[in-house]
Amino acid sequence: MNSFKPELFSNKDWGNDTVLTNTLEDLKNEKHHILEERNDVDIFEDIKDIKAFEPYLKHIKA
Repeated sequence: MNSFKPELFSNKDWGNDTVLTNTLEDLKNEKHHILEERNDVDIFEDIKDIKAFEPYLKHIKA
């Protein structure tokens, strides 16, 4: 984003499969590009086995 668009983060049912569809609807009049899908990172279990997060999780016991 070139500027913050708070509407992209409002009125979303976070944690559900509707977020992408709703966000794309909010972007229908904007130029945008879809990046490669990545895993969700809502909770510890989402990141505990991902090497990139290891330095940040050293103090947490799984």
